[in-house]
Amino acid sequence: MRKIFLLFAIAIMGLAASVQAQKYTIGGRVTDDAGEPIIGASVMLLQAKDSILQSFAITGDNGNFKFDGVPAGDFVFKSIFLKHNTYVATVKAEGSEAVITMPQVKMVPEASKIADVEITDEREPIRMKGDTIEYDARSFKTQQGDNVENLLRKLPGVEVDNDGNIKAQGKSVVRVLVDGKDFFGDDPKVASKNLPADAINKVQVFDKKSEMADFTGVDDGTRDRTINLTLKDEYKKGYFGNVSAGYGTKNRYEGKASLNRFADKSQISFLGQANNTNQQGFSFQDYMNFMGGMQNMTRENGPRTAGISLGANPNNGFYNTGATGLNGNWDIGKKTKISVGYFGNSMVKDLERTSTKQTVLDDGTYTTDEEGTQTDFNTNHRGSFSIKHDIDSLTKITFKTNVSGNSTTSDATNLTTSSLPGGANNSSDQTSATSGSIRDFNNSLNLMHRFKKRGRSASLSGTFRYNPQNKTVDLLSLNSFGRDTVTYSSDTVHQNQFQSQGYTSYGGVFAYSEPIGKHSVLDGTINYQQTVNTLEKNFFNLDQDGGSPILDNNLSNSYESIFSYGRGGINWRVFT
Repeated sequence: MRKIFLLFAIAIMGLAASVQAQKYTIGGRVTDDAGEPIIGASVMLLQAKDSILQSFAITGDNGNFKFDGVPAGDFVFKSIFLKHNTYVATVKAEGSEAVITMPQVKMVPEASKIADVEITDEREPIRMKGDTIEYDARSFKTQQGDNVENLLRKLPGVEVDNDGNIKAQGKSVVRVLVDGKDFFGDDPKVASKNLPADAINKVQVFDKKSEMADFTGVDDGTRDRTINLTLKDEYKKGYFGNVSAGYGTKNRYEGKASLNRFADKSQISFLGQANNTNQQGFSFQDYMNFMGGMQNMTRENGPRTAGISLGANPNNGFYNTGATGLNGNWDIGKKTKISVGYFGNSMVKDLERTSTKQTVLDDGTYTTDEEGTQTDFNTNHRGSFSIKHDIDSLTKITFKTNVSGNSTTSDATNLTTSSLPGGANNSSDQTSATSGSIRDFNNSLNLMHRFKKRGRSASLSGTFRYNPQNKTVDLLSLNSFGRDTVTYSSDTVHQNQFQSQGYTSYGGVFAYSEPIGKHSVLDGTINYQQTVNTLEKNFFNLDQDGGSPILDNNLSNSYESIFSYGRGGINWRVFT
């Protein structure tokens, strides 16, 4: 009897477990009030007890949707579509049937709204506010200590790749704002990687219009996919931040800190980090601005120099990095806004590499052995300043300047030996020492005026940019060709390479817009631009006997190019 009871109890427990583990598929179809399918509507399933998002989907070509893997329980279904009222219904996942089909979802246009109803203390994970998609950060669970990047990964329609690049609804995000203000310039990753997720109240995704379009109210078609992070009330005043540090085997360390002070009319932020765990405290572009130029310089020399390619991938090797940044935004009265930012970093990279490659062909097998070392030291500095001032209610002036500098030194060695069929053998022993710097000064001034007649506006803007670059390479290459132990020929290349490159650009644009009727605007522009490019490249072959350097005319050149143009145009834009 006891065994029978035990088997019965086990069967009951198994049945209960299977019921508890039951998963459901909930599907349906979204249409408008005329029964036509709505394509691209956002549909979601929320847990009824706390409004946490359970599942999310976009309706297909026939307005169909489906949620898979839904656990048993009570849920709230919501459907959101532009210029339609939000549809809300309750759904219960229960019973033995694994597939649950909802009644047809009919969405009513906003124009058919009977009355405004205010709902308090209701959490909507996703909602449409005009052309803005707004996510409620409270509806997406994050762990203690997570940054904004971890939060963004959980938002439907938002993607973050391994390098931290952000896409929203399929388009790359070019700017992340904090309460509508720039955060460390135009690098979206600085905000996403350094602000804590628990400080965020809403995440808003929209296409930001140009400054001119915002000021005049006339759309010029320019759009930048932008994310605005709105802070929780308790973070909008006072200080907040985080500090983390770690130490491990083989003397590996990592430390990171951020401190923010936000108030009604100011934002001040500090960032700092140091590590030797290959966590680079700068953007990939900072690295490539210099290293890409160095590689191009050696590659264009042709077979005689056989430029060293070690380290072409910035993820190779071991890095010691340090970085710090400051950002400030201030509202000076009601008419003036100032933004200041600085970001600097340094990197020391050590690389050792050995490789063996064996190639099998019809006439035999040959082996190539390669070993090399490389040490890089790289520093970057970026600064920005902008001031926006409303001269009066109809006139606005903006000045922006961005300054950056990069300095790098690199020492590399590379030894390659090849054994060919028949006893032939070749070797190439290369060493190089590289140093260089890049400076960039980019400035713009913009004066905008809108007239009292809506749509009529004028603007005058000027730009100036100066971008000098200097590079020096000392290259020694010893090449030999032989068979067995006999060397038949050898070649030595010892060069000093000097390259100086400059880019200067300045110009101005005058634009005027005149409304034509209620649904069109006539735009006129006059534009003048001049750029000056200079290059001086001198390669010197060094005599192994200690003689004077000899200029290699085949590899050296210099030029100056001046390009200028003026143009005008008229554009007629019609609005529907």
